[in-house]
Amino acid sequence: MTGDSPVLGMSTASVEMPAWWRAVARGRNSMSALRALDGSTLSDDDHSSGGALPRAHDRCPSELLGAAPTVQNPICSGFPPKPPTIPSMTRYVIDAPTLLHLVGDGLQIDPRHQIVAPNVIRSQALCLLLEAVRRGDLTEDLALQHHERLTELKMRLLGDRVSRRTAWKIAREQGWDSTSDAEYLAVTRLQADALVTVDPALAAKAEGIVPLADVEALTV
Repeated sequence: MTGDSPVLGMSTASVEMPAWWRAVARGRNSMSALRALDGSTLSDDDHSSGGALPRAHDRCPSELLGAAPTVQNPICSGFPPKPPTIPSMTRYVIDAPTLLHLVGDGLQIDPRHQIVAPNVIRSQALCLLLEAVRRGDLTEDLALQHHERLTELKMRLLGDRVSRRTAWKIAREQGWDSTSDAEYLAVTRLQADALVTVDPALAAKAEGIVPLADVEALTV
């Protein structure tokens, strides 16, 4: 390559561009430019400035041109590719009768779902078990077995100030005498996708306030 450079006004005969720059200047794509950087193709002149240049897989074109590596390109940035997005799990609120229904029938919760409830649910379920024993519907041994199972069932229990305040608001708006049912609706409104209940009375109260789902939505 001879003659004067139209840009720099200097003789190009004395200027030997490195192999990587010649590859980029000729308009090759980035992978061709990287392959041109392989140590086996570099000339002695390319090494004369003090040690071998990095191999193609050690640097990317943006670094070679003096720019910082970009995060958007995982090959250049060193970061692994972003994993695919995993859909978030579905959250369901259940009440005490539904909890007893699940443990009594031995139903398994689908691991893609999360159970959410007010923190009073286990105490309310224990009261229902006691009533069932006193009526003769359950033996005491069986009732205590149910209690052990409901204790083991993984649930996220809530009883924070916002939930209580929301339960108060719902009860006042609906003209109810108690916040007991409103607590389940409040947790559903704030933290879940739907309420699941086997209690027809609670389902009727929840209608139009929060979404409802069938028990089958919970199970495997």
